[in-house]
Amino acid sequence: MTPAELSKRISQIAIRDRDAGHVPSVAHVLEDSKHIRRLGGSEIVAVLNPVRSLAVSYRSSCPICPADFPADRPFVKWRTRFIRANDHPVFDGHLLDIRQRHSPHQLDTEGICDFVSLASIATDYVTIRNEGECAGASVLTHDHNQLLPWAALESIFPTAHLPVESAHTAPTSRKSIRTLEDWPARGFAIQGHQDEVVDAIRKIAAATSSRNLGLNLAATRSRNSRTMVFAFPRTTKWPSGYPAPISHLARACSRVLLGKPIGHFSYGFGTAQMFGLMIATERKSFERLTSQRVHRGLRQASVGRATWQDIVAGVTMH
Repeated sequence: MTPAELSKRISQIAIRDRDAGHVPSVAHVLEDSKHIRRLGGSEIVAVLNPVRSLAVSYRSSCPICPADFPADRPFVKWRTRFIRANDHPVFDGHLLDIRQRHSPHQLDTEGICDFVSLASIATDYVTIRNEGECAGASVLTHDHNQLLPWAALESIFPTAHLPVESAHTAPTSRKSIRTLEDWPARGFAIQGHQDEVVDAIRKIAAATSSRNLGLNLAATRSRNSRTMVFAFPRTTKWPSGYPAPISHLARACSRVLLGKPIGHFSYGFGTAQMFGLMIATERKSFERLTSQRVHRGLRQASVGRATWQDIVAGVTMH
């Protein structure tokens, strides 16, 4: 299958699934201005989408396993991957890219190569990965990535680029790796030949996994038509400032006792939040979002200064 054929085929998957009623349409999210807020003083955008709340309430231990995927629903096989519609889409056209064989959601060399190759072909999408529960992964039992369609993103990002792309970057000793300088979350901007991008991600993934940290990856088309990848090492704390188990408990207790979530962030940040797309599933949480609160949440979700300096030194070492 040529890159052009793959790109065309995957663009039809979600449309067919939506039209057949297998996945809900969330077109109203973009059509209703009450569901979108541009946070003052930044390019960050907040979107209200209650459908996404279902993405953390799976009943199966492996809800995305290709072996259990209904035969009457569309999918595309590519290399060792299986591409299908996301059952709980952020936007219409949201896809899942899943490893065909059953393997845990842990980034390895094969997965990195597939991630970069798919991103270079599926240029009409932002390819994202949430590595670890603290990085927003809701399914840890099967390796997978997600694809968000630019057709939807362009309607909320008028400049046709991700908010993080406006951040200033600083060079490192490796030409393909730069550090984000004025973005609230610490991270890397990676661009170069495909093998250079793969090598950079491999080094970053090794640095985070050796420290038991999470990692968010977002690959997008850049202004010079080359693939750019943003990588965010993640602390084990949620944006609430507390570890995930404590955040889960606080959320459950607050719902029982107060009838509402406590704090500004009762959920973890995934890759979309790290690059500037805040996805809220509840109206109250959506209305409470401000630029200042989001910036604070991104800083709390990011690794500390000392850890960051160690990671940068290890990643850029020749």
